[in-house]
Amino acid sequence: DDIIEEEDDIIEEAAADSGATGDGDDEEEEEEEDDGIPLIESLGIKEVHELKWYIIQCVAGKEMPTLQKILKVVPKTPGATKDIRKIVVPTRKSGTSVGKTVKLDDAVIYPAYIFMNMKLTNLAYDAVSRTPGVGSWVGDAKGYEMQRVKDRTGRLVLKRRKVFSRGLTVPRPLTDDEIQGFNLLKKKGKKVSEEDEAASNFDIGTMVRVVKGNWKGDVGAVRLVRDGKIVVRFWSYGNQADIYLDPRHVVELTGAELAAGYETPVATTQEEVDEATGKKQRR
Repeated sequence: DDIIEEEDDIIEEAAADSGATGDGDDEEEEEEEDDGIPLIESLGIKEVHELKWYIIQCVAGKEMPTLQKILKVVPKTPGATKDIRKIVVPTRKSGTSVGKTVKLDDAVIYPAYIFMNMKLTNLAYDAVSRTPGVGSWVGDAKGYEMQRVKDRTGRLVLKRRKVFSRGLTVPRPLTDDEIQGFNLLKKKGKKVSEEDEAASNFDIGTMVRVVKGNWKGDVGAVRLVRDGKIVVRFWSYGNQADIYLDPRHVVELTGAELAAGYETPVATTQEEVDEATGKKQRR
């Protein structure tokens, strides 16, 4: 079976387009020298020959490039692919603005997480763990490490060594409740939430009135669309404030309201929004 199964709701079709990474991470990386001891054995981790869901971690924002690397590296280990059923990076369609353009774009739901449905065997664990970009497995810390040392005959053997840090991590399979919570078994369905769809309908600079929530009745201008939310700028007594709002809680002003004297301000930048909303200190 293919490592990636085609399920539109939760699996990004990264394998179909090698250009999807877009991060310049395609350079060849040096492989570690093989000393003959399987990685899973050297860590003192027991094999699991049943299909379970596991989580591996990577750098946030590098989920798809790391998935691409796994697809490239795993087949190089003979027999490893048969122990891996699915690799999943859950995504959703998110209303996002780039400059003055607002569009629905793919957004990773769980940053830095890649989900693996696999058997935790020597071959599969070794192939995935040695993939450039794979950080660690989500699991239980044991407080010790396994060291490769030479015995008196010069043969490599394994020796347990206590450490003051977390030590090695034994991958922990997800429970049934966690699998449901992450929607890993979800089949085809609605890909765009009402919130994201509503956010994508606003243009940058559009004058809107708030009809629900703490800012009800106030009028402002759409400054930014991000992750299904809109940033609206309000003016009061010479001050201004940029507020994140649910796009379903605002309506566009009518022509008559605009004719009454409301003006559309110029577009803003993400840095200005972060400063106005307190996410970043003003310079």
